[in-house]
Amino acid sequence: MVPLLLGPSHPRPAAETCRANAAVYPMTARTRMPAAWRAHLKATIETALDPFITPFSECALVDFPTYPNVGDHAIWLGTVDYLRSRGVRIKYICHPLNYSASELRRTVRQGPIVIQGGGNFGDLWQDHQLLRERIVQNFPDKAIIQLPQSIHFASQTNLQRARSIFNAHPNLLLFVRDQPSLAFAQSHFSCKVRLCPDLAFLMRHDRLVRAESQPGMIVYLSRGDKEAATDKLGAELAVAGLVVVDWVKRQPSKWKQAYEATRRPRWGPRLVRMLQRIPTLTSGNQKRRLYAANRMAQERLDYGCRLLGAGQVVVTDRLHAHILATCLDLPNVVFDNSYGKVAAFVQEWTRDIPGVSLCNGEEEAIRKAQEIRSSMSGGG
Repeated sequence: MVPLLLGPSHPRPAAETCRANAAVYPMTARTRMPAAWRAHLKATIETALDPFITPFSECALVDFPTYPNVGDHAIWLGTVDYLRSRGVRIKYICHPLNYSASELRRTVRQGPIVIQGGGNFGDLWQDHQLLRERIVQNFPDKAIIQLPQSIHFASQTNLQRARSIFNAHPNLLLFVRDQPSLAFAQSHFSCKVRLCPDLAFLMRHDRLVRAESQPGMIVYLSRGDKEAATDKLGAELAVAGLVVVDWVKRQPSKWKQAYEATRRPRWGPRLVRMLQRIPTLTSGNQKRRLYAANRMAQERLDYGCRLLGAGQVVVTDRLHAHILATCLDLPNVVFDNSYGKVAAFVQEWTRDIPGVSLCNGEEEAIRKAQEIRSSMSGGG
């Protein structure tokens, strides 16, 4: 077993330093996120991850998002771009329904298991948590790196089960995205815990294509799932120029079909097991799966960029709508989800970036967006 290097926890970024650095970069209509901020966040992530990732030349990257949520695809692409930049080959990928411990062990002999970051550490999104727990149980002999997550448990029973599993692993590293998750993890888990921004900030900038904004339009990307605040009006709002959307709509995708095809062999199970013992065949299947996954993720990212880019201003309670709008140089107004992860992230990493506004609830956020729209059009 290759031990994870024990590096120092990364200090909280100095907003004052970033503001001073940003002064040397000229501001234009398309650079509301100054290059200094972008470079700072990228450097913060790389400083946190590099000591644990760069010693390896290969890895498994698990929990690919087969569902349509654009934010998780942005994280995936940022992770893939980062690993490639460090010369780490991704030799195995999976999602909860096609995970195979035996295939992973055959395919990745030396490197760590890297688990996709996001906001599903806990018991709100059980499929992802159960996959995480299975992997930790199945591989006590391998280094496991959980990329930055927000943590939320509603059930003490679920928390106790997770604690017993994670605390039994001798070589587990957990990255978290905000201070409440950091405090929670340090209180409940015995593994190494580090603070780190979201990996969507590591996407290559040429992946982001901004659509032409419609004059006067406010895009309100409003979540309608179990993380939504209970007092929202969402689509019931009647505000001039306000378009209420979400980005979890399922759309036909040849790349999703291609990805799914890699887990549905036409042969019988006995022959499949025999063929999987041949490393080159397993490797070829994984290469096809990774290629299809990356194309699917880019397809979803393009869709999200088109949705957000249509507006002059973005309002959202989705964390990655805020992150993408910020990277696209779109003014964005953010308010919290049901359990505090959005506000916690903004308070930790992005609140001082020009063009970002954090509000207390939907009503205040809509009002702030109208003020921004008015100032952009020369009114008020």
